[in-house]
Amino acid sequence: MEVQIEATENLFSDEMKEMEEIERNIANQIKKEIGLRVDVTLVESESLPRSEGKAARVIDKRDFS
Repeated sequence: MEVQIEATENLFSDEMKEMEEIERNIANQIKKEIGLRVDVTLVESESLPRSEGKAARVIDKRDFS
């Protein structure tokens, strides 16, 4: 399962090592909290689509073919 997280500009770094560490820390916190291993990807702020009306909190991108 992939979790995409919008990050503010001050969280982004030129160092990939730092970014990967932040993603690992978030993934570990999620696993500790809910017991599921997830792949975390940091994305730019305001880059995830917004829904109108009822919030779409989960987008299922599995391929069932």
